[in-house]
Amino acid sequence: MLSDEIIRDAGLSDLAARALAGEPLGEDDLSLLLHSREVHALRELADRVRRRAHGDAVQAVQAVPVHMLVAQVTPTALVELRAARPDAVLVCDPAHERTALEFLRACACVRLAIEPAAHVAASGAELGPSLAQIAPGWGVDQILVALPAEVAA
Repeated sequence: MLSDEIIRDAGLSDLAARALAGEPLGEDDLSLLLHSREVHALRELADRVRRRAHGDAVQAVQAVPVHMLVAQVTPTALVELRAARPDAVLVCDPAHERTALEFLRACACVRLAIEPAAHVAASGAELGPSLAQIAPGWGVDQILVALPAEVAA
């Protein structure tokens, strides 16, 4: 399978096996993912973990209690996030300071850092229609629907 080759060629086979088994990834693993140029392998791995836990469905939600700014996504913060065991995490960049790739990479890293059953959400208003279509491939399984306060901001 081509996706297996992508992960293998990126040197992420062992990390992928642990992530798919639901084992916690350490700071070194998360640092590797955050800084890797192998974005196709990262995307594929995040998508596999999402599909294994949540299937192909993406839910529309109106609230997510835990927010994580893209700028705050660091290996240490991700390990702390997993220890907090949130049910769902909204990855956000309200000031639009990051590129689309940085945003999607943050979503993928959050997906791989937290418990597999937990949800990764992104705001539909922040993503826009084009990125909202590809966000599930980066580990997002919930889209925050636009609330009046969010649309006004």
